[in-house]
Amino acid sequence: MAMQTQINELVFLLDQTKQIDTAIKELSKTNRYNKNVQLLLSIPSIGLLTAMMFLTEIDDISRFKRLDELCSYCGIVPNCHSSGERESVGELSRRGNAIIKKNLIECAWVAVKKNPALLLYYKQQIKHMKGQKAIIKVARKLLSRIRYVLMNQKEYMMGIIE
Repeated sequence: MAMQTQINELVFLLDQTKQIDTAIKELSKTNRYNKNVQLLLSIPSIGLLTAMMFLTEIDDISRFKRLDELCSYCGIVPNCHSSGERESVGELSRRGNAIIKKNLIECAWVAVKKNPALLLYYKQQIKHMKGQKAIIKVARKLLSRIRYVLMNQKEYMMGIIE
């Protein structure tokens, strides 16, 4: 009986997941999101789910005047402590949108495998720091590319040196 209950729960959860995926696909085809989803899908490492998550969480990209504002909103900025002349920069801030932060970091790991320019940048960074810190810098570059694509309404063009 306990095993059958778990099987029923699994079937229910799989059905719910399928319904949610279908709803996300339908939402991505609406006039509000279709163009921007297509633009984001042109960026290596970004899929439909990540594109829709980003667009629904950010809403209007033009409300961020600078990349630093967007990075701060997404939580890809370090903690800074300063007192007098002493200043220290620490780990990633806990502030910002945790959903976007997590997804950007995951996309950055995929991007270093698919994009030669980001791989080169990652390799340059790991000479000076650990891989986990370097991938945050890659995530920031990826966010910069996302912002550029959405602000200029141009598909992403991959190159060796960017």
